Amino acid sequence: MSRDRSGSAPPSSSRVEILRVNDNEHAVVRFLSGYEEYGLITHLVRRLPIPCPGAALCPSSYHSALTIWKGYAPVEMYLPAVQEWSPRVLEITEALEESLAGRELRGEVWHISRPRTKAKGNKVLGVYCETLGEEYLAKPFKCLPVLLRFYHVTSLVLGTPNPMPRTVILPNSKDVIPHLPEDMLPPAPHEQTAEERKKVAEEIRKAGGLGKMAQAAAERQRRAAEGEQPRPGKGV
Repeated sequence: MSRDRSGSAPPSSSRVEILRVNDNEHAVVRFLSGYEEYGLITHLVRRLPIPCPGAALCPSSYHSALTIWKGYAPVEMYLPAVQEWSPRVLEITEALEESLAGRELRGEVWHISRPRTKAKGNKVLGVYCETLGEEYLAKPFKCLPVLLRFYHVTSLVLGTPNPMPRTVILPNSKDVIPHLPEDMLPPAPHEQTAEERKKVAEEIRKAGGLGKMAQAAAERQRRAAEGEQPRPGKGV
């Protein structure tokens, strides 16, 4: 195997593919250029993203489906096992684009992840790490051939900006306390004493566990709503 002047093996080659970050996955990438040239509208049809060719050409059954914006950018993904940067086309979601918008992305290194916090609809998150100099960067490559093969089409309507409005974030206010009747004020939080915790544990034990307590409470609420008199017995 040939080696470069530093004595290390030359980097291998990779087929350029779409880099999608799925649930509980992560990747470290460095941007070769931005994504503005490669934004497009897709429609979710039978759970698959179909690129929109424009209102005049898009089938009505597709055009009325859920619309999702996607962006793409030429990047290099770090492969820690071989300590190489491999070219990829990063798929940028609507949520991730909020973090990337307005930045000079070339040379920036980002950690991209999608933490699984719910069954579906988990957001892709990006954390900026550092900016590398030009001496470490390859020239940007064209993403269009990769996208055409990925969507299996011969043309795409690209250059569409993300149509979704930005997340609205406003500061909270902390000034006056509202004057409310005492019975409407929530109880002030306090730390339970050991005696209080012991009493609660004993009540749960006598009731047969939290599940039975919840059932008993629900039954009392039902009877109260129906105007029935409470049954005599042990209270919980």
